[in-house]
Amino acid sequence: MAALGMQPAQVEYLANDAPFVVFDVSPRSLSAEDAARGVSQVSLSYVAVDALSRVEVSTFTRSGAGGEVEVHGLPVRIDCGGGIAGYRQCTVPAIGADARASGDLQFGLRVEAEGLDGERSVVLVMLPVQRPAPPTARRAATTPRRAL
Repeated sequence: MAALGMQPAQVEYLANDAPFVVFDVSPRSLSAEDAARGVSQVSLSYVAVDALSRVEVSTFTRSGAGGEVEVHGLPVRIDCGGGIAGYRQCTVPAIGADARASGDLQFGLRVEAEGLDGERSVVLVMLPVQRPAPPTARRAATTPRRAL
């Protein structure tokens, strides 16, 4: 399910007990070329409705071809803070969202928020990875030969 206005990104709440709401993500899709060069990052905006003890983001990729889905955890875990209620923003590097996987590729954020009383929210944010267009095959120009 995608939150209103978040397309093509998708947001899915796996648990929603903490006073936490994903507000926005930018960009809403990634370029595989930029990610392979390590220049991509994702900005996650959220609202803490009440005080939170922590907000952490880990990243992963999900790819699939022919109905098979592979999930690969990535070595990125970002502490996005906690503290008093309010609007927050956190920047996450998009390491690993490159074009090596086969099939459709998505870059994922797993956001874990915990309230002061131990209540937890777990949210998945999925961003499609735009692959470069395959090079077009050029037809060799042929010129008719003259008969001698």
